[in-house]
Amino acid sequence: MLKRMSAFGACALLVLSVMLGFTACFEVDNPNLDENGQPNQIVTEVDYDITATLKVAYKSENSEKAIVQSLADGFKKIFKNVTVELVAYNDGTANAITKLYNAKTMPDIFMSDSFSMLTLSATKGLLLNFTPYIEQEIEAGNFALEDYYDAYMRLGQIGFNGAQCMIPRSADRVVCHINKKLIREVEEETGKDILSKIHNGWTWEEFYEVCDLLKEGSTFKKGGRFLLDGEIKWEAVWNPVFKSYGVEYFDKDGNVAIDSEATKQALDHFKYWVSQGYCASPTSGMSADFEYGKGVFYFNSMAASQEIKTLIEAYKDTDDAFTVENASNTYDVVTMPVKADNPLIGAGAAGYCGYAGSENPALVWQFMKYLLTKDGQNAIADSGVNYVPVRKDMADYTDSENNHWGKGYENINLQAYVYKSGELLEDGSYNDDWNCNTDYFNVKGSKYAVDLNAGVSTFVTSYAAGSKSYDTVLNTLKKTWDAALKKR
Repeated sequence: MLKRMSAFGACALLVLSVMLGFTACFEVDNPNLDENGQPNQIVTEVDYDITATLKVAYKSENSEKAIVQSLADGFKKIFKNVTVELVAYNDGTANAITKLYNAKTMPDIFMSDSFSMLTLSATKGLLLNFTPYIEQEIEAGNFALEDYYDAYMRLGQIGFNGAQCMIPRSADRVVCHINKKLIREVEEETGKDILSKIHNGWTWEEFYEVCDLLKEGSTFKKGGRFLLDGEIKWEAVWNPVFKSYGVEYFDKDGNVAIDSEATKQALDHFKYWVSQGYCASPTSGMSADFEYGKGVFYFNSMAASQEIKTLIEAYKDTDDAFTVENASNTYDVVTMPVKADNPLIGAGAAGYCGYAGSENPALVWQFMKYLLTKDGQNAIADSGVNYVPVRKDMADYTDSENNHWGKGYENINLQAYVYKSGELLEDGSYNDDWNCNTDYFNVKGSKYAVDLNAGVSTFVTSYAAGSKSYDTVLNTLKKTWDAALKKR
């Protein structure tokens, strides 16, 4: 997403590239694991009076400590004699977990995102596979996969279609944060109706129309101020656009297939943002500064509550100061625009992994199972962050009887986070699901995910900046990919 990359998933690609090499240099050796690196016995039942300690590691950013503490407090109401020890880390996840393993201080549970999970899965026997636990719980009638958004559960799976090695703690989706105050200023100056044109499900054509109307106002007319922080470099932004145009990265045989008319159209899509002055060139170091109250739009997956707090801070010493209670006068959120004939929106997930060598794998599963309950999802919301629950039956943010994630934010359009997130059909398929995962790299293998994504990110930003031709950026991408595929 990025100034602050988000609840999710989209990790800092260059940092992760370093992690990949780091994590490949150790092996897990644990007598309690079978030849596949998993517990010798899968046990889902745990004595509620068990006395044990669970060490949970979390990344010390945003509000994660509060989230983990809230989950730990709720878990202890069920397992009163279990001590939940919280451990913070500042490094990238894969790097941090490698260091903890080498220091023989591995946590039982640790925070992760999709790509860090894929990176760590390259080490056999490191990640606990939750699939057999889920299967046993389903057979016992204690668990139902249809309760959860398929797109987000898959983001915790190896290759996004295999073993469940991360349990998502929230549904993380790119949305468009909007500054209503700035829009109203242009409306008053020009007499044009603009806010009514912004709605969930809006298209790129509608977005461009709104941007052009905003540029009629003196604030944005001459160029010195940009409208959009578009995060063009982020895979959660460029991948759904690429897919909506029909871009094929590799064919089914693994051959590079990205050189196509569809790719050129997708690249021109981003170049248009820059050429029209909607956003700064992604290589310029400039931005619209949405989080400082200067930009109108921001593509990001951050929770609305956090963006509101950021804008409150930006406006606190001005005549436009506001509070959480009246935030809807200044701020709102709407879905990211989509291509009308193939609507897709970037989605990702952050969550928690278990250590396969834990002395209490069944208790690790119980913690994950609690996280996925309504009580667990509400515990996350009660920490002060309104991340979207991964449970479909908690989608209505105005229903505080059922869930807490929308409490206090009923006047904000939180529906943007779950709009068109899929309806489960009788045959097990999903209908009307706009969520788009980044998974093209599975043709080559998930271990290439970070390096391949980094190449595409440069591909997009270099072209959108306007100084390099399509052939130039394409040749650079091919060389980057070739080097990445050879070194693994």
